[in-house]
Amino acid sequence: MAVGGVFAVPGVPAGRLAARAMRLLVMAHLPYEPVSRTANAAPAWTEIMAATDAARDALDRARRAPLDPGEAERVADDAERFRYGELTFGLYDRLLRLALADRGEALEDVAAMLAQADSLAAELRAIRELVQVAGAHADASDGLEASHVGPALEYFHARFGNGLRR
Repeated sequence: MAVGGVFAVPGVPAGRLAARAMRLLVMAHLPYEPVSRTANAAPAWTEIMAATDAARDALDRARRAPLDPGEAERVADDAERFRYGELTFGLYDRLLRLALADRGEALEDVAAMLAQADSLAAELRAIRELVQVAGAHADASDGLEASHVGPALEYFHARFGNGLRR
């Protein structure tokens, strides 16, 4: 699988996440943790992940609300699509945390992070229809391939674990 997407680096098969000499998040508008800034102010990665959790809570509340059949169908469709994004960002998050640990910037339970990444990757492998609808990912076989971070997961298993677990 070719590396693409936001973590792609020419000549680095596993992408930016596996290139320990490279900064992980290079754009000023996307720091990992919140920082004080006036220019390029936007949510930090950790804030985006917290907002994802809040959105999950809101979606779950909507699913428990009394809905007519049409509303229930639309909310179920939204939930399926949201889950795909949630899984993708969750995998990115675990891999970012592993990359930070790999760079000595954060202490993590790498075994737990790898296990969580594997679980998310397995769920992404099961997603096919949502990936193949349009855009640059339309030729991806599943959600993990569309995420473009399979090689990074392999790298972290080689670095911290016992090889890629499928």
